Amino acid sequence: MRPRIKISRLKDLSLLLVLLTASLQVTAALSEARLKAVYLYQFMKFTKLPELPSADYPLQICQWQRDTLGDAVGIIKDKTVAGRQLSFKIVVEFNEIQQCQLLYIVQTNDEIGSVLVVQSIKQPILIVTETDREGQRGMINFVRKGLKLKFQVDNTQAEQVGLEFSSKLLKIAVDVR
Repeated sequence: MRPRIKISRLKDLSLLLVLLTASLQVTAALSEARLKAVYLYQFMKFTKLPELPSADYPLQICQWQRDTLGDAVGIIKDKTVAGRQLSFKIVVEFNEIQQCQLLYIVQTNDEIGSVLVVQSIKQPILIVTETDREGQRGMINFVRKGLKLKFQVDNTQAEQVGLEFSSKLLKIAVDVR
């Protein structure tokens, strides 16, 4: 005689499975956000920027319009690059971009994304994007290679505004132009 599993027990197991799956998805999303935050910090670390106004001027990492990194930016909160404190800010107006040394733009489906990249490229701001659209890519662009998060580098764009990437950064990029 086979033991019978009670319906309530099955419901409990089903609920547990749903919660576990949701928890793994949240953990994966959080891990990716943390990885991106670390990448942004490393990009700042391995990019030579033009001279800043004063020695105590902070380095501003900005994200365009929406916060996709959440609490993950806490990883870089107390970090410094070349003796300068890093700070993170969400920018929503074009005129705020001038305060940024790095601008992170997540893929957009509208024309603002490409206009923003084109306009920002004229300034000495490191533009980091996450898009598969050719005309909307910044100087560094996040890409997926299987399950791994990698990046491409457009060295020509960077050089046009006086930014210089370290050879170490260029070596680990999946594509350098």
